[in-house]
Amino acid sequence: MQILSGKHIGRVIPLKRALTRLGNHESVAVIARRKDGYFLSSLSGGEKIKLNGHPLEDRTVQLKPGDKLEIDRNLLLFLTL
Repeated sequence: MQILSGKHIGRVIPLKRALTRLGNHESVAVIARRKDGYFLSSLSGGEKIKLNGHPLEDRTVQLKPGDKLEIDRNLLLFLTL
């Protein structure tokens, strides 16, 4: 994940763990690394978390390169390196 806005713009967040938690207490998302790819789910505040401009709500979605994620007004880009 690369951060596209905010004070950490340009920073890359490696997804090396089985689960990566993003966000704060109001809206929290988790990215799960599985054999068949990376999957995004909401732990709380799913209506405030957006994937490619659409609310995530209670869905679990497989991420594709180029997907944009918005959490707490921070924009992130999903990349595969």
